[in-house]
Amino acid sequence: MEVISSWNVRGLNWPNKQEELKIFLQQNKIGLIGLLETKVKLERVPHIAATLFPHWSWTHNFSPTTHGRIWVVWNPLIYQVHELQKASQYIHCHVTHQFTGKAFYITYVYGANQEGTRRDLWTALEAIALSMDDAWCVIGDFNAVFYPEDRQGGTMVQDFEVRPFQECITNCELQEARYRGPYFS
Repeated sequence: MEVISSWNVRGLNWPNKQEELKIFLQQNKIGLIGLLETKVKLERVPHIAATLFPHWSWTHNFSPTTHGRIWVVWNPLIYQVHELQKASQYIHCHVTHQFTGKAFYITYVYGANQEGTRRDLWTALEAIALSMDDAWCVIGDFNAVFYPEDRQGGTMVQDFEVRPFQECITNCELQEARYRGPYFS
């Protein structure tokens, strides 16, 4: 199966960042990716998406939010993607691999920076978990730490800071998957 991925691009307006993304997609044989924190204005989305992903399909979360912090992009020759739900902090989809027919759910997350606002994300993920009857991947940037040692620099992480995220993962019956790339990025 082709690789699925998530990348907090921290801005996709610059040509050098766009070229870096194209290279990443090609080198890693990416067929489905969630792009987070794109910082692209709604009116530029069609142009940038057409330039970066010719013949690919995509969706974003500009509606229900004006920031459009999450894009889900896929190669329709490889994956069939049906958007099921979206909110300011996530896009939840049902995905079918075109060649094998294997299906799974995926939720791309870009958590709010404010802890109080992230509570809506934990509640939403727990509600989605109740309906899961197949494989489910929750991937992205939660803007929360799971373990105290996940924060580099700054003040020491307190128990109350990790507890909501840990409880959400437990309540959703999720487990941390292996990843590739630098630990703190």
